[in-house]
Amino acid sequence: MLLSKLRSILIRLIIPIINFPVRLLRLASHLFYPFLSKVSTMPQYQIIKDWYDWFLMIPFYVIDLFGLAELYEILNELINWNIRDLSSHEIIMIDQIFKSNSLTKRVRVHAQNNIAKKLRIAYVSFRQINFSERISNDILIHEMVHIWQYKIFGAVYIYFAWKAQMSEEGYDYGSAPALIKAVEQGKLFHEFNFEQQADIIQDYYKSRNFKSHGLQGIEMAAYNAYHEAMNQLV
Repeated sequence: MLLSKLRSILIRLIIPIINFPVRLLRLASHLFYPFLSKVSTMPQYQIIKDWYDWFLMIPFYVIDLFGLAELYEILNELINWNIRDLSSHEIIMIDQIFKSNSLTKRVRVHAQNNIAKKLRIAYVSFRQINFSERISNDILIHEMVHIWQYKIFGAVYIYFAWKAQMSEEGYDYGSAPALIKAVEQGKLFHEFNFEQQADIIQDYYKSRNFKSHGLQGIEMAAYNAYHEAMNQLV
């Protein structure tokens, strides 16, 4: 436990230094979005919808640039001694869904989080999964999608997850029939809001592992299509 905690802290001291060039590029590219949006392939340009999104995203790029997320995680490690690594079972399960082998390496788990207990929820804070006592496998996959979003987009995932929760659609992507229609219409994975993305992959996991959620033919093909799209987004 102590060694894993020290390793986690050390990694989080190094990450802001190693990732500084990438994070600076993210911020600079964002500031020049009006000029670069037509030619840049950076993932952040695939989710901006309105001018106020552009404005409200800026503080999150600053958070990344100055390593404030890592500082938050380090303070969490020092305050909460029961934070742990993912278990071997959890890693195997996650690796079946996410093709990025590096996704699980820096993830930490806080299974006795007071906020999660009070609100009766599970949630992600950057690379840390928080819940109270127990979490089901499919909810774990849902939360891992948010960690994947953080890896791809940076801390700005928080803004877009919050925006999704406040939207009329919320988590509801319409289940299998709507997903089939979305594939037929050529809707891209990043065009779903950040909570819908997590629910799609959560349901994909359930369809693979629980008979009660088994899907047939074209339904499974639709989930497979968006699962592949997620893993191809870099």
